[in-house]
Amino acid sequence: MFVLLCSYYQYFGGRCKKRTVFIVSTLFINLDGTSRARMLNMHFQYLKVANVRVRYLEYYSKFISKFIRRLRIDSRSLCIVGNSLGGHIAAEFAINYPLAVSKLVLVSPAGALPVSFKGTPELRNYLNIVKAKTVQQVRRDLLGIDKNVKSIEYNYAKMFFQRLKLPRAKEAFMSAFSGSAHAPRLTGRLHKIKAKTLLIWGKDDQMIPVNFLHPFIKMKNCRVILLENCGHSVHMNSSTLFNKFVIDFLKE
Repeated sequence: MFVLLCSYYQYFGGRCKKRTVFIVSTLFINLDGTSRARMLNMHFQYLKVANVRVRYLEYYSKFISKFIRRLRIDSRSLCIVGNSLGGHIAAEFAINYPLAVSKLVLVSPAGALPVSFKGTPELRNYLNIVKAKTVQQVRRDLLGIDKNVKSIEYNYAKMFFQRLKLPRAKEAFMSAFSGSAHAPRLTGRLHKIKAKTLLIWGKDDQMIPVNFLHPFIKMKNCRVILLENCGHSVHMNSSTLFNKFVIDFLKE
């Protein structure tokens, strides 16, 4: 379930400046069932034999680097967008490969939480989604993690539920969170990021509370936007504003 999917597309901003936008997500939405199952099994087998507490983010950073090199993407035009766990991975990549990305968009990113952080009730409820037996239970659990999301489309909940039923999906889901939680903290290393950065966070985020943004504020070239009446799913709570902020940033 929560395995890295990196997709990219070409964006032409003002004066026809080409930007390659690289989106770090955690759902295999665009792969067929066989490919998803194969990738989930590869992910689980890797994390099973690797030192997940140390190498989880290193694994994905190297994956992105290889992917970008294979596609021969010019780092001068490369923009990486990552939300939550994807934001943790995107920031880790920018730290390890500071010259490989020109712009970075982090949305409610994980990775800077203190080791003592044991999770909020909403985060723990989200992890319990692996126990869901029906699509309706998935919808209920997803609604319970963000008070600003008033409804969850049935097809989205159904897709989520079907992903959880794939071989190794639940193990991959849990190992992804475990890997992020036990990986080296971003705090104290964010100064290594050279890319211009846009940080977007919902003030009502109950999954990763907004008070954990302080390490990012200290970054150079980091613009911070806090959105009212938004929880963890900023792109869903206020999609129009979110899209405008991101597109304007990429156009600069």
